[in-house]
Amino acid sequence: MDVYLVRHCQTCAPLGACYGQTDVPLAPDWQQQLPSIQCCLPSTALVFSSPLSRCLQLALALTDDVHIDDRLLELNFGAWENRLFSALPQAELRDWCDHYVDTAPPRGESYRQLQQRVFAFYQDITALNAASVVIVTHAGVIRALSAIHYGLTAEQAFELTIKFASVHRLTL
Repeated sequence: MDVYLVRHCQTCAPLGACYGQTDVPLAPDWQQQLPSIQCCLPSTALVFSSPLSRCLQLALALTDDVHIDDRLLELNFGAWENRLFSALPQAELRDWCDHYVDTAPPRGESYRQLQQRVFAFYQDITALNAASVVIVTHAGVIRALSAIHYGLTAEQAFELTIKFASVHRLTL
């Protein structure tokens, strides 16, 4: 089975904003990136998407048959959601940056918690009888799926570059 991990297109979020599970819209010109995504994907596939509009809107541009799964949500930044990183309490931010794998932002989730929910999704899709699966999601989820697939540590996964509107192929 081929699994195509697609990161959503550029959003309207301000530069430096912390918007993990905040439902920010796609940039007005996002559809200009659609052809470069479509050319990397198979003509038929099961399509899964995060429920956030920045992913779902892209997924629906690819097909009418989209399976929404909450396990594909980006990291929950809790009290930091929809705030600029520069406006966050610097001691809290520093602690999180130093220990992001197991430390959660206030009322949020750690990267390890994100990995656990993504692992459950990964187990479910590996059991599917499908030739191709497309997953429209977020950078954190793509890193977690890549870490599971390639046996990377969380720290190694964060070294991966996951650009907006990028497509990453895994062969199971």
